[in-house]
Amino acid sequence: MNTAQQIISALHENGVAEVPGFGTFAVVTRHAEIDPANGRMLPPGREISFQQDFSGSAGVDVQHWQDQLLSTGHLRVEGLGVFNNDDGKIEFISEIQNLKAEEFFGLEEINLDTVPQDIKEMETAAEGKNYKFSRTLLWVILIAIPLAALAYLGIARPESLFGKKSFNQVPVQPVPVQPAVDSAKIAREKAAAFTADSLRTDSLRKDSLLKAEPAKKWPSKNNRKKTWQR
Repeated sequence: MNTAQQIISALHENGVAEVPGFGTFAVVTRHAEIDPANGRMLPPGREISFQQDFSGSAGVDVQHWQDQLLSTGHLRVEGLGVFNNDDGKIEFISEIQNLKAEEFFGLEEINLDTVPQDIKEMETAAEGKNYKFSRTLLWVILIAIPLAALAYLGIARPESLFGKKSFNQVPVQPVPVQPAVDSAKIAREKAAAFTADSLRTDSLRKDSLLKAEPAKKWPSKNNRKKTWQR
């Protein structure tokens, strides 16, 4: 693993990478800012900062970076970024990919040149929505008013809607209530009447037998023979 890869790995794991004889790389939070040169507003995010420090012993690769940067004022390390020397002040432009430093918290850059047009379009869309809402509300009111009037007339003055009744209401006759029948009492009364009738019939039969005349007796055959012999 070369020096550039070691720096990137340390930034991934710890958020900071110190390189002796060259400087320190760190992941820092960047606030939202406006780039007037390009007409853009950058959202908050994270970026890689570099603080130069050429003191200390440097390795072979790092010593080569330092020498080139001091002699030419420009250094590009593949996978890491570009360094520019501006009168002893080192500027670093990161090229690190797939690092948390590239996150923008879901926000996007805003092109300031298109902001007025975007605002105008938003206002137009809002006016269209308000117009549609106003028309819908108007239709609801126009339909609700006659429905409410019909409901009031149907409850308070139904004859105005349905007319007067063409026939007189027939009075309801009460239904006569049949008295409750005591079947046991009726059975007892029938049994008592049947017993009285039976006793009366037996009494009449006995009286008729007592009043009947005795049967007439006829002479026997022997007496008739004796009469003829005389």
